[in-house]
Amino acid sequence: MPVRSKVDSPKRISSVAEDMAPPAPSTSDRLKDAAIQLFARNGLEAVSVRDIAAAANLKNAGSLNYYFRSKEELIRQLVAKVMGTADAYWKVGLEELQARAAAPSVRDIVRVIVSWPVPASGAGRTPSTARFLAMFVQNRRQTLRDLMRELGFIHYDRAFALLRTQMKDVPTPVANQRLVFLFWSSTAFLAAREAAMDSEHAEHTLWSTEDVLENFVDAMVGMLTAPVTRAVKPAKPGRGA
Repeated sequence: MPVRSKVDSPKRISSVAEDMAPPAPSTSDRLKDAAIQLFARNGLEAVSVRDIAAAANLKNAGSLNYYFRSKEELIRQLVAKVMGTADAYWKVGLEELQARAAAPSVRDIVRVIVSWPVPASGAGRTPSTARFLAMFVQNRRQTLRDLMRELGFIHYDRAFALLRTQMKDVPTPVANQRLVFLFWSSTAFLAAREAAMDSEHAEHTLWSTEDVLENFVDAMVGMLTAPVTRAVKPAKPGRGA
């Protein structure tokens, strides 16, 4: 009686491999991935619905409106997803700091704030989050704040509140102004670093050194805690980061 081989057939192996393979991204996820990279490189207004569909390898530009109703709704969902990830990161980082010390240092708090979104080395995809957010806040800063309040993303403001408690020697108007400086400086720094990583000429001495983030944190700490040499008038209501 012939003995049946125990070696799986190529067809069986192929079937098992397919079962183990990660699921293909959905059409909506493909549109989101394409959009955030295009927005990061070209800006929100310069990217069309057709551009996004083409980058997602979709023949029908109407696919975007089918899944998101409009480009604006797609942008809103991208911001909500990005800031949700950020809020979770900041929450964990701040809790870890406060578990170690009741009053974390200015440097430790700043380190938590600016460590996201720093893409991991060799992550396998082009980073785009920092530039996308920088593009968004240039003209839609209040929209970002309104969305964060709507969705209950509180930990960026929580980090700033902790910084204020460590800046008691700095007059409140000056402290508020410096926190605005921190917001815009970190936004620009992270976007510039990400753009350098995405560049074909990424071997820049400035951005390729391992200590560039720590140096930036030191610079921000120096700015926040520097002696006050001149009084600052209180800002008008409604102005801030």
